Amino acid sequence: MERQGAVRLLDVVSVWNPPNEWSGTVDSSRPFIVWFEDQPDRQWGAEFSSRQVIKVGKELDYQIHYMGQQNFSASALVLADLIVLNNFAFLDQAQFKILMGILFQHFVLYVRYAHYAFFCVNKSPLCLRRMTSNQVRCRNCAKTKFHYYPRQMLMWKLFASSVLNVFISPLQREIHQKALGDVVDPSFLLMPPIDTEFFRPVKGVNRDKHRAVSMTGKIWYANKGLKNLLEYAVKNKDDIFDVYTKPHGNLLIQLELQTNINIRKVVEYKLLPRIYSGVQKVIHLPCWPEAAGRTIMEGFLCGCEPVMNSNCGVAHFDFPWNDREQVRTMLKLSPYKFWAEISKAMNWSEKGQLANAVL
Repeated sequence: MERQGAVRLLDVVSVWNPPNEWSGTVDSSRPFIVWFEDQPDRQWGAEFSSRQVIKVGKELDYQIHYMGQQNFSASALVLADLIVLNNFAFLDQAQFKILMGILFQHFVLYVRYAHYAFFCVNKSPLCLRRMTSNQVRCRNCAKTKFHYYPRQMLMWKLFASSVLNVFISPLQREIHQKALGDVVDPSFLLMPPIDTEFFRPVKGVNRDKHRAVSMTGKIWYANKGLKNLLEYAVKNKDDIFDVYTKPHGNLLIQLELQTNINIRKVVEYKLLPRIYSGVQKVIHLPCWPEAAGRTIMEGFLCGCEPVMNSNCGVAHFDFPWNDREQVRTMLKLSPYKFWAEISKAMNWSEKGQLANAVL
């Protein structure tokens, strides 16, 4: 199963032996998968996507241990038949070194499944440019664990040594391929894993034809597209824009001065379908390349008209936007396709049959 080139550059990892600190049990008759995500309890889009895929995986009878920073266990990682390596930006340096040691010294097989368009802890385009140069450090994250290794070496190796690389949009894959080359293959494009039954128009909620919503949540960076939203609101003065975010500085002042923009507090996930069902448009106009733009698909499934730009990853999928129910079916099957691809990459024929039976 080991990919050609997976044993290269081992000199970047120090010798390390994992302690036996995990108290869980493993059923040897079923594949044991550790789904690794730094903050699994976080209420962001990436984590909700992961939970949807994990839910389907458990339906298909995989053993899946959802691991993050708080329940980090080296011995569980070593026991895994497969690690699904998701986000790891918030690991402390010791955990990061241990994780890389397990992948590159103990050769536990893994799938690289990233939610970010870039490689920087601050998700800065500067890192993308610097990564392919000989510079080891980037201004935005020079003090983080990412620079335990030279950047180009680490990112190349993470993708080159995986059994499969999962991308969440054609745009995200294109960015990685330009930076890293053909090591991004074999790869799989995963359409947004969304609970398609949860995100439906809510009965009894009247849709305001002159109201729009922007959901940037707790990620308040200006580059999330708030500046573009401001320009859009100025050009569409007959519409009211509800912006759920945490903007900052001068941008907050500009948004509050715009009379057709309402700044709203971040709401609980369970309230999203009701909010989407009461507006005509869902807007996401990022200033930087956004790996997916999950909010667009959530709003669309709830009956909204999508407003997005080419920086929005989902815009690069060939969705039949004129057929909402067909898109709903495509997204419903997305997690099953993920597990079918995993089974194919790992030669788990029996598990692959279960996923393919649904497809």
